[in-house]
Amino acid sequence: MQAPNTTTIAQRNIDYTGASLAGMLVLVGIAYSLPFALYPSSHQANGPTSPEILNLHFVVAWMGLAHFIYAYRGQAISLLKTKQKIFPFLSLLAVGAAVLVALRHWLGYMYFSFAMWIYFLPHFVKAELFFSQRLNSDSTQEKSSDARVYLFPAIAFTFFTFALFAPIEIISNRWNVVALALITLGSGLALRLKEQLKDPRLSKYALLAIFLIAEGMVWATYRKYMVFQFQQGVYVFHIAMASFYHYLRSYDFANLTSHAATKRSLLNAKENSAVEQKPNETKALEAKLHEAKPQTTKSVSLWPGIVAVNLAVIALGYLLSNEWPEAPSKYIFDVSYFTFWVGLHQYASDVFNWLKKQRA
Repeated sequence: MQAPNTTTIAQRNIDYTGASLAGMLVLVGIAYSLPFALYPSSHQANGPTSPEILNLHFVVAWMGLAHFIYAYRGQAISLLKTKQKIFPFLSLLAVGAAVLVALRHWLGYMYFSFAMWIYFLPHFVKAELFFSQRLNSDSTQEKSSDARVYLFPAIAFTFFTFALFAPIEIISNRWNVVALALITLGSGLALRLKEQLKDPRLSKYALLAIFLIAEGMVWATYRKYMVFQFQQGVYVFHIAMASFYHYLRSYDFANLTSHAATKRSLLNAKENSAVEQKPNETKALEAKLHEAKPQTTKSVSLWPGIVAVNLAVIALGYLLSNEWPEAPSKYIFDVSYFTFWVGLHQYASDVFNWLKKQRA
């Protein structure tokens, strides 16, 4: 028997998604199976929503708030380098917040939430493309600005949502389900689905969209057996999986890029000091630097701080939601208002990326 080709294995790209996927699964399991309620018994969703799903929803929301803290912090640090963009960013953010408030009032909580989670799909795909481009040196930067790449998953999730929550009179007709699924798939073909499936950098997002269409068809045919709590459970389960993965993936990206920045700064400092030495000492110092590189690549992990911030937000959310459920803090920590903050975060990311492309 031949020994495995270790050289080929070593040359493969590192899989940066595995740890985030594992963490996502663990978080869903823990949040769903908690032996106690994270919310007061008087909460308006207690009853219409199953206790397990409500617990899961609260964990998604509170960890989401921690994620937003880091996202806004990163945007603030970047904007401080080009201060002339701070006012446009804050102005557009205020306009966006006002529009979201109006939309929530006009659509109502449920339809507004559906819209914000559909809006999440482009945000999710654009983030993944950005992470891949930076971590694996993929040439996906031009792809992330191509709306066709992330519109199809959003359209597919719209079909999935409709299949779960549309009036049973419409969904119970199998011809309606098949027709809507074909229309959704046709929109993907119009968005160059065939080309995306052939591209190893993009195929996973196209496959995600097709999976959502197929799964939507399954749940549509199963709707006649469902109670509302089960419909909610299926929906929130998908939201939780995507959210937890997105949180962990962004944290892992920040941690990895922080390590890379630390390595570059240390090596640059050493190399700059070498240039400043006398000519007859330069070669010797460069040799010492080369030997010292493995030792200079050590850096402090961001994960302890990330975990601490998330636990602090969860603890604060639990305290405020249970001790003062009707206090103004509910507009931040209650799940009923979480999708407003989701929408604002996603809008802020779009505005921030747009401003980055503008000339200073």
